[in-house]
Amino acid sequence: MIRALVLGAGAAGLRAGAELLRKRVPLLVVEARDRIGGRVHTVEDRELGRVVELGAEFVHGRPFRELERAKLKLEEMDGRQVALFGGQLRDVTRQFRSVLRKLANARGAGTALSWLATARLDPAERELARSYIEGFFAAPAALVSIEGVANDQGMRTRRVVDGYDRALRGYADALRRVKALRLGLTVERVRWRKGRVEVRARTLTGHAEELEAKRLIVALPVSVLAAPDGVRFEPPLRRKGEALAWVRTGAVVKALLRLGYGAKGVGWTVLTEQSQGVHRSERVDPTHASVHGFFGSMAKEYPNWKVRLVDVEAGWQGAWRAVFGLPFDFAGNAWAHREGAWYRQRLLPYRAGASRASRYRPASSAAMKRRSPATRTSSTRRSVTSVEIQSSTAAGSALRAPISSAVRSPRRRSSS
Repeated sequence: MIRALVLGAGAAGLRAGAELLRKRVPLLVVEARDRIGGRVHTVEDRELGRVVELGAEFVHGRPFRELERAKLKLEEMDGRQVALFGGQLRDVTRQFRSVLRKLANARGAGTALSWLATARLDPAERELARSYIEGFFAAPAALVSIEGVANDQGMRTRRVVDGYDRALRGYADALRRVKALRLGLTVERVRWRKGRVEVRARTLTGHAEELEAKRLIVALPVSVLAAPDGVRFEPPLRRKGEALAWVRTGAVVKALLRLGYGAKGVGWTVLTEQSQGVHRSERVDPTHASVHGFFGSMAKEYPNWKVRLVDVEAGWQGAWRAVFGLPFDFAGNAWAHREGAWYRQRLLPYRAGASRASRYRPASSAAMKRRSPATRTSSTRRSVTSVEIQSSTAAGSALRAPISSAVRSPRRRSSS
């Protein structure tokens, strides 16, 4: 008979088993699944070249001792918050942070629903608060304590680099080395009395087993303990059963998609405002100018993607139908709309003419030898940029007006 039996190889069960092992207590940890971790389920996606968390992902609070023991690195989770209002996605980062501050200061013994009804929130903040509470706690606001919500605010949110399961591997490896960990063994009944525990379990193949121990540590999920067809205790744990009746666990579905858009045909329509210079006297807003460079490069890197890059004048009130009627450009060149007309910019081929005779007097070879390389005569260079502006009232027929400009480099006279 072993001295201690631990039910469940999640974080709590593994930690308890490792502590008993450190104190040299003969034990066995059993787990119904064919893996360790419980809610922590890390898998390696070889196609992506990274690990993916199918279960728990975020680290809250300050578990420095555990993290230092496992030599884990954490990264902060931050970014913008978006919400769907009136059928449109809106950036609500500022409002969301305001809601979190108000939740952190919430007081009272009531439910989150009663707090939402009386708190000083505008309609958008009230909806954000309700969505956050019911999503984060996986329960209706009428069943969530506002005090519990307030206590969970202000904690840093981080994730484990290279996989959450790294925090548990060390415990599991130590138990495996002494053959104190069994997976795929589902406990059905626990018969207990003072100084003795008898456990009936069943393997994945359906074979029944009996285990005996002097002590039992139950580290099973609340949902398993509260389930009508869960583990049966003889005699029943009445007081604990009454407490379990008040505990609710919500169901969470986590969807992770590996989309593979790089190999698919995707159409992009990108609209910016006043970020391109069409006329010489035109004011250019550089805020979104970099977007054109990014999507232009993207169009060249993904030949199966279609890019429609459009810039409009400030305050444009045109119809979206006109934008989506423009053809895609696989080279990433942009369209621009100004004063009722569509413009398009692209480079034209240019053939340089015959070079002119140099205006500098030929230097003798003896004079060239006397000069240092830094003071020799520089030759004249000429660079030409040619731009074609297409203008039309419709995207189909275009009027072409080539514009050429020549730029001469500064001339330097030789010095003796």
